[in-house]
Amino acid sequence: METAREKHNRRKRPTSDEQSDGVNRQDERSFEPVKKVLQEFEEMKAVPISGIDTGTYKGKRQRGELLVLLKDNAGLKYSEIAGFEIFADLSFASFPRIAENGKTIY
Repeated sequence: METAREKHNRRKRPTSDEQSDGVNRQDERSFEPVKKVLQEFEEMKAVPISGIDTGTYKGKRQRGELLVLLKDNAGLKYSEIAGFEIFADLSFASFPRIAENGKTIY
């Protein structure tokens, strides 16, 4: 019976004594507000986010850079980023690849 409980409870969080390197992203640093990240991106690129043409290579690169900034600087999850209109036509599964490509550009 005890073995069954241990197997069932395998995802139990370790106590504070047992934790070694289980650091959450939120604990690593503080994030900037989303509005500030968006505003800085628009100033840096000199184009409003709604004006990015994702049908062009340049627009796709800019969208990738924005994805990286929202994830890294604002601390948003992919599911939260998917709510932005500029990312509406993308498959959710493509976000990690776009972020990877965006980091190499940025």
